[in-house]
Amino acid sequence: MKIIRCLCVTAFVEQGKLDDVVGFWRDVMGSEIGPEMSWLFKYGHRARNTRVLGMDSPFSVELAECYDETKPIGKQAKRFAPCFHALTYQVENVDDCIAELKAKGVNVSEKLVMDYPGFEVDGKKDTVYECMIHPKSAYGLVFELIQFDKSPWWYGLEGEKAAK
Repeated sequence: MKIIRCLCVTAFVEQGKLDDVVGFWRDVMGSEIGPEMSWLFKYGHRARNTRVLGMDSPFSVELAECYDETKPIGKQAKRFAPCFHALTYQVENVDDCIAELKAKGVNVSEKLVMDYPGFEVDGKKDTVYECMIHPKSAYGLVFELIQFDKSPWWYGLEGEKAAK
């Protein structure tokens, strides 16, 4: 499995507290805050990226809260908040990762094609693939593996800058 870099960690915050937590990261921690990632609504949560080292930093903390606990991620956010929840790695090839992990007996999701607006290279929408390692296979931890077809190495940075 070829891991390129660590992209972000997701932190679930208590329901109704996202704006307060964003304020803490901005005003106390000195983070730059990206716009709300509205495409995540369909998964049951709201989220914003923060970058303590500035928006040019390749690593972010994604702050997320549940708003619909009937959806899988919303249910997880409601159950576990507040906590750091998932670690996201950019990988070279999601299909290879899935095959290697399954061969090692790891419970991993099938490949998903994610609909992230703002991921464009030369004016063309990029395709983003994702899979998740189930926490039962990773001692309670959640790992998200993401592959970009064309995007530069940073995780959504151009989309976040364009949305400002």
